[in-house]
Amino acid sequence: MHPTVRSEIGLSLVRARSWVQQFFEIARKPREERSLGELSPFELQNTEKKKILEAQMRLNDKIKALKIGKQVSKKSSLLRFTPMLRDGLLRSNTRLRNSHELPVNTKFSIILPKKNMQ
Repeated sequence: MHPTVRSEIGLSLVRARSWVQQFFEIARKPREERSLGELSPFELQNTEKKKILEAQMRLNDKIKALKIGKQVSKKSSLLRFTPMLRDGLLRSNTRLRNSHELPVNTKFSIILPKKNMQ
């Protein structure tokens, strides 16, 4: 599958999940307090972060180690990415961090489990 198609599918899933979450939030409110509208960028970012955190749960033992200040095991396949936690997400800490022109999401790429990519 072409990366662009995969990216569009991912974006569609985030949007669909955001709409469902918004529906449930609105449905819980009394009729007088309900307001309808488009998805906000915050809602989309929040949903995307939740999906990433769900995928990274497969790497939970490595995340726990980093949270308490330990290094990832030397036998781990993640070691080559020099993993770190940033904003609660497992990210790669490579030489790109020295670039001043790149956005943060590019400098510190999100690490996803291999099986999540298939």
